Amino acid sequence: MKLRIIFVLCALIGILGCATANRISYKAATASYITVDLAMQAWGAYVALGKTTPAQELEVRNAYETYQKVVVGVASAAQALSASPNDPVAISTFQADLLGVQAAFNTLTALITKDGAK
Repeated sequence: MKLRIIFVLCALIGILGCATANRISYKAATASYITVDLAMQAWGAYVALGKTTPAQELEVRNAYETYQKVVVGVASAAQALSASPNDPVAISTFQADLLGVQAAFNTLTALITKDGAK
């Protein structure tokens, strides 16, 4: 899982080359969303096998809901930034929201891999 994430991020950086830092960040956030979608599919299969407890399922569900909320936040911040690319408030909001996506992503993927779905 971690190798896939690293590969996707490296591929994005290589593909985007001269793009702005904000564009790269937005693309990386999009890649993490795709990775989370795949991780949740694996988690669903693991749950279907009966290998989880209700407490584990609740913990992962809560982490996933948190992740979804911060992804919506970063999308809104990206829209605001694209409308005003030189606005320091838009820039700092976008950067803070990206950190939130990263933290939520790390929490969610750590829970999924800790509980056994890989």
